[in-house]
Amino acid sequence: QRLGPSAGAELAHALRGPTGACAVAVATARRDGADPTVTGTPVTYTVDVPGGTLVITERPDGEIEMTGPAVIVAEGEIDADWLEAATSA
Repeated sequence: QRLGPSAGAELAHALRGPTGACAVAVATARRDGADPTVTGTPVTYTVDVPGGTLVITERPDGEIEMTGPAVIVAEGEIDADWLEAATSA
């Protein structure tokens, strides 16, 4: 099943990337009445996020597997003085 913008991709992005995408897939599975720990059958969703499409599978043992592209979607710089102040507080 594909989760596009209307079904949770914004939430996955708001939850900051792959961890959020996994959370959205599991939450959607539960919403759909699917629970691999109960049925013994893996559940797979695709989630569209900035940078590409992720395929997320929840297995009966609770393991979550995510596959998809690894791309840079943002760049930035951290001021060394700011970092020092922030980590020494």
